[in-house]
Amino acid sequence: METLKLNLFGRAHEDFFIFNEKYLYYVGLWPDTNVSRNRKIIYYIYEMFIHVLSMLYLLITGIGTYEFKNDFVVLMSNLDKTLVAYNFVLKTAFFVLKRNDLKILINEIKNSGDRVSEGRKRLMISHIIVITALSTSIVSAFCLLSTVRGEMTVEAWMPFNPLKNKKNLLISMQLLAVTFIPCMYRAFAIQGIVCTIIMYFCDQLDDLQDRMRNLVYSVENEITMKKEFKDIIKKHVRLIGYSKQFTSIFKEFFLVQNLAVTIELCLSALMVSVSQGIADAAFDSSWTSWPAKLQKDLLIVIRAAQKPLKLSAGGISVMCIQTYSQALYNAYSIFAVLNDIVD
Repeated sequence: METLKLNLFGRAHEDFFIFNEKYLYYVGLWPDTNVSRNRKIIYYIYEMFIHVLSMLYLLITGIGTYEFKNDFVVLMSNLDKTLVAYNFVLKTAFFVLKRNDLKILINEIKNSGDRVSEGRKRLMISHIIVITALSTSIVSAFCLLSTVRGEMTVEAWMPFNPLKNKKNLLISMQLLAVTFIPCMYRAFAIQGIVCTIIMYFCDQLDDLQDRMRNLVYSVENEITMKKEFKDIIKKHVRLIGYSKQFTSIFKEFFLVQNLAVTIELCLSALMVSVSQGIADAAFDSSWTSWPAKLQKDLLIVIRAAQKPLKLSAGGISVMCIQTYSQALYNAYSIFAVLNDIVD
């Protein structure tokens, strides 16, 4: 394990994108053009197979969600759970469409002669490994917990009754895992390359700032200073060009990401509003003519409905517009502090 880790970081020192490219390759998103025709065909089949697995997950969970169309709570809960898969699959689809453009951009960056600090390289590799391991652990924990409770993590259609016995339940869990985990790893691989390019921009802009601050004019070093200033301008223009390419490649990616957050908030708001509507509907009923015992039961329903159904983030905060606004405020606060530290 230690040898593998050393080799991994060692190779990353030579090529900033080596780890990202390998990750994308293993999840079927980065075909190698410098191989034989037979290997290209095998890789293409492998890539299509993972595409099919992802679509199969959307299909069976979509049917499972539709089967509970009359149970509002289960319907909303399942939509919330499957939203992440739609997010991952859409991002992957747009990535495949723009993959060749991204390869061109990465090759231009590699041939530019720009350097990135060793600490940054290690940070990005560690970040991707930790996120992958942590997410796998969380998904596995939820699957195990659902199995112990004798219920499905996500409502999905199966050609058999998954809740009939433990064997059927385990088979169902394995089918869901086999179809979901590949699309999850693909999303992490894409997110990794996005973060790596952003970190590259940050390092290069920091380098330009340092070089600009260190420019000192004197008669003796006029020629050297002018050359350095010219190189800074050229690099800045080149980075602007890279940024435009990056924006063009990933604009749909960030659109899907933004829509996923928006839909999540809409689902939460819908659950809250419908839940509050139950209390209003109970009050509008002809309860005055009911027996006293039924009136007491109705009062319990009204009091229970006044506590709205809600989606929470780890049990810490409620998914609502206030939480979203607070998250934006916190993000800007952190940015302001870090910006002050950098300056």
